[in-house]
Amino acid sequence: MADGTVDTAFHGQITLAAAAPGGSNFSIPFSANPAAGTVTFHVFLNDAANGYTITASAAGFASGTSATFNVTTRP
Repeated sequence: MADGTVDTAFHGQITLAAAAPGGSNFSIPFSANPAAGTVTFHVFLNDAANGYTITASAAGFASGTSATFNVTTRP
């Protein structure tokens, strides 16, 4: 939940949506079901850029969007 409370009874689908600068692609499973109130997504970004955001949503809950973040190349 947005306030940080874990809803261990929720077993519905959680979906991620990506907003990427310049049309960069995300390589992630876009939907997953939680276990014991948590879900893990492994996010891979194919382009270094500034201004990425990720939004998570689930039926019955308000969606939440991350702060804008930047991705740099490996040194």
